[in-house]
Amino acid sequence: MKYLVIILTIILAITAATFLFIWPDQPKVKKDVLVTINGHDITRSDIQEEGAMGSHHESSGDFINSVINKQLLIQEAQRQSIDQEPSFRKALKDYYEQSLIKVLMERKDASLQVQVSDEEVENFLDSFGKTYTFMLLKTREPLTADFLKKNGALHSALFEDLSENLQLILAGLKPGEMAMEFETGNENSAVLLEKIEGTGNRSSSISPEKARKILEEHKKRQLITNWINDLRRNASVTLHQQKEQP
Repeated sequence: MKYLVIILTIILAITAATFLFIWPDQPKVKKDVLVTINGHDITRSDIQEEGAMGSHHESSGDFINSVINKQLLIQEAQRQSIDQEPSFRKALKDYYEQSLIKVLMERKDASLQVQVSDEEVENFLDSFGKTYTFMLLKTREPLTADFLKKNGALHSALFEDLSENLQLILAGLKPGEMAMEFETGNENSAVLLEKIEGTGNRSSSISPEKARKILEEHKKRQLITNWINDLRRNASVTLHQQKEQP
């Protein structure tokens, strides 16, 4: 009898385990379901995660209708396999890459600390009204002042008539000094200041605070450009020659 009880116990245990194993999973009940659309549940937390709904919108009929319409359009687009089309996938890839770069650049910009001295602000403001004569040459490689004198183009203009980039370069130079303006992905500008003529006539449209901000942004752009150039120098980049089609 003892052995019979043991055998029956083993059989019942095996049977119970088998039922637990083969019994279909019961659907998990989602809590806080806001709306179900064609079997697709949308919870209040789903909406809140997207930042699309505040507490004061919870009973808004217009808001619920917008949620329903959005989900219906998504489902219809998926039914038509739009999400599988190459053009859609490319657009998604482009958006992903642009968003990734945007976040990277924003973080890089926020990490940069630049200082603009009072002297730099004064030099920039005092440049207005003066005539600058300088040599300018587009180049892909660093060059010497002698090379620039021989090959550069001579320019002479009022400071306020120059582009902002040239203003920012020239304002920090003295006659005889040279600077390079690095432009990512383009040729660089080499500038040699020859002379400054005239007396300063400060622009009333630019305050010292605004001038400082302009100079700070310029320094940040230069640091970011240098950072990108460093990435290029430290990277392994191979340009492959494309064979012409017969």
